Amino acid sequence: MRPTNVQVVATVPIAGQTISRTLGAMSINGSMSHGAVFVLAGPGRYVFTTTVRVPGEPELIVARSSYTLAHNP
Repeated sequence: MRPTNVQVVATVPIAGQTISRTLGAMSINGSMSHGAVFVLAGPGRYVFTTTVRVPGEPELIVARSSYTLAHNP
């Protein structure tokens, strides 16, 4: 069973500031996902921290991922 009403927040340091976004629920090809837009400052490595709060669960789910932007957008 897939949890519903989860709260998903992602943060990433960009240009000396930590930017945080609440990720909105969206359906992609019939599957639920969450997403938001981050405007990256330019080429470099960005480390995203995503936190998921599931209603009724005492523990948060935390994941970290990195993305390397090779060129200017």
